[in-house]
Amino acid sequence: MKNLNHMTVVLPEATVVALARHARPGEPLVDVIGRLVCPQDKVDAPMPLPVQRTQGRYTVSVLGHEQPCATLSDALTCALTALADLDDTFLHKLSKGAGRTRPYVTTSRDRVHPGRSDLNKQYTRELWPGAGWWISTNSSKADVTRILSASCDVAGLKFGRDVVFS
Repeated sequence: MKNLNHMTVVLPEATVVALARHARPGEPLVDVIGRLVCPQDKVDAPMPLPVQRTQGRYTVSVLGHEQPCATLSDALTCALTALADLDDTFLHKLSKGAGRTRPYVTTSRDRVHPGRSDLNKQYTRELWPGAGWWISTNSSKADVTRILSASCDVAGLKFGRDVVFS
């Protein structure tokens, strides 16, 4: 008799890398997928109604994969996450550079806005849950453009061609 509890699924390397970022130490990827798809605290919860998505105010395209985004911080998060999925060392490299007053990305929420604990509590975001990488959500369109341009330099991509922000 056929075992219906197992199947093989081929995933792109970038997807496996992204899943691995969500893994706890020693956790198999199949468990990561299960945890992300069906969190334990929501197992008995009813399925939510589909949400009508509206076109985002901003758009980020990384290597042709376009994503509408509602806010500037969503656009920055989307782009940085996509670039991190392409290169495991990207965020480490980007963290070595810094803007005029703060780092582009950091492993400590307290260092996003140096010396400003009030801003660190209100205007920071983790790139994805459990990532350990933090960015500011208090960025202008010019700031996001500057960060994405610097990110392209770090990733070896061309801003305006490989990564497009509008």
